[in-house]
Amino acid sequence: MGAGAFGRNHARIYHQLAQQGEAVRLVGVVDPDVARADSVAAEFGCRAFGSVEQLATTHSEVQAASVAVPTMSHLGAAGFDGSGRRCAGGKAAGRFFGGG
Repeated sequence: MGAGAFGRNHARIYHQLAQQGEAVRLVGVVDPDVARADSVAAEFGCRAFGSVEQLATTHSEVQAASVAVPTMSHLGAAGFDGSGRRCAGGKAAGRFFGGG
């Protein structure tokens, strides 16, 4: 989630891992700036989405998501779509979930 500089880097790494045969598949890039999501998605051969809900509706098989959004948006993004999917981010989640 997020297609800025960090989000693009996350997408690049997932794309490279998939090419190396790792058990990962980049299915989409989510960003409210759809033009930015389109650009990153085209670069790495996946789909662009304007919202997490669009991605979750289209790809129910998604098991994990990378959070690459501004810190103030991490809590909302970490909830993903309420389905219990895993989220990976670059910040300590404890402070958002009452852990310190």
